[in-house]
This record gives sequence, C-alpha cells and structure tokens, in this order.
Amino acid sequence: MSTKNPTKHTAIALTAANKIEAIEVPTRSPGADEVLIKVDYASYGAGDAHAVDDNFEVFGYPEGLGFVATGKIVEVGKNVEGLKEGDEVGAFTQPGADRGLQQYVVAPANRVSKIPSNIQPQDVAAVLDNFVTACMSKISELVKALGSKVAVLVPIKLGNLKTLTEGGGKLVTSITEEMVPFSVGVEAEATNALHWEQDPNMKEKLLRQILPALLESGDIKPQPVQVINKGSLLERVQEAAQLVRTNQLRGTKAVIAVE
Repeated sequence: MSTKNPTKHTAIALTAANKIEAIEVPTRSPGADEVLIKVDYASYGAGDAHAVDDNFEVFGYPEGLGFVATGKIVEVGKNVEGLKEGDEVGAFTQPGADRGLQQYVVAPANRVSKIPSNIQPQDVAAVLDNFVTACMSKISELVKALGSKVAVLVPIKLGNLKTLTEGGGKLVTSITEEMVPFSVGVEAEATNALHWEQDPNMKEKLLRQILPALLESGDIKPQPVQVINKGSLLERVQEAAQLVRTNQLRGTKAVIAVE
C-alpha cells in the first residue's frame, strides 16, 4: 500500500437482506494485474436494485453495491501496462467487496476504461454496465421470421405496474415459452451480462480498447444521468435506491457523487 493512501475508507454495502449500511473497510493494495481507484462517482442501477430488493447475485455479507465507478488511479499493479497514476478512468467493478460505491476500489486492469477528454466522468458512470450488457445481447425490436433467435437479458421482474413501482413483483432468471412476447417459432435465449469475461476477446479488449475509442469518436453517447450529491454517502445511496425501486428515473441513470 502506498503511504499516501488511507488504510481504511467508507463503503456502502448490503449487510443483511434488504439492509444497506455504511461500513469501514480496509483500503487494499492492487494485485499485479489490478489498479486502485479513488472513486468520484458510482452508479446505482437495476443490478443493485435486484441485489437489495431480491437478493439476486448476493453470495454473502457484506456485499458491495455499485456496478460502475469512475475516478483517478492512485496505485498501479506491477504487471499493468497502458494505465498510470493520475489517469481518469471508469471501472466495471467486481462482485463482492470490490464494488463501486466506496471511496477507494480495486479493479482488474481489463475492467478499466480510460475516460476521453470529451466526456464527463459522471456520464461514463452511466455507460460501462450498459455497454457490456448491450455487447452480450442481440435484442431485436421486431422479430417475425421463423427460426430467428433473440437474446433476453435476465433477471426479469414480473408484475403489474403498481406492484413493480412499489418494489414488488417476481424475479425470474430463466425464460419459458409462455413468457416470450415474439412470434411463434422465434427462439429466446437467456443471457447474463455478468458472464462477459468468458469470451477471451471481450475480456481483453472490450473495456480497455473498444469502449474508449467509441466514446472518443462520439459513436457511443451516455444516457441522461441524475447526480445525487446531497446528504451523507449512505443517504445518497438510499435516495438512489428509492428512485430506482419506484421507477421515477425513467431512462435516467442514478449516479452518486462519492466524495
């Protein structure tokens, strides 16, 4: 650990089912293929809502929140190339303790994208998880041909409008024939964006090379964001959770100012 970085910092985590708390965690040094980021912004999205409200992809406590973090690199692992201290980056963070809603986060270098000068860090916090999800999907808006295939992202929340906006509904992680809203003969396959690193090319190039180039060229633009920056860090996350749970954002991404 560099002497200029703190030994402990504040993180937001699930400490029990449906319970979000601010906790103090060690600030760990990055491994050989990792970087340590001082976090400025982190997103709170559907994946976090499913973890908090439905215990989806929660394997133990405390479980960190925030799939995406942006900030500056403050320490670099010995094997990392192309990234250095002071670089402004976004990271698609790891499950467990290394999620984005904390003051410092360690991320594998392959999960880190340099932020081009033509885009704001808070906007990048709304891009990375969407980009990985899109690259794992093949969703067609109009599928009619027999023999066509469409990928459906899971999990899916089922329920009526009132139930869903109140945070209820049933979470499903597999697709049945009755659930597919496409023509007869169209085959649906469930796909999970969290498995993107199983493809070696995606793991190596998707965030390190492809995304920064697309952001710099303007071929990919972030969705609108709502930056939440009032109150304590815990209060900000609780506000974001309520906005997402009750569907108040409607196409806008909740981005939390961490510092």
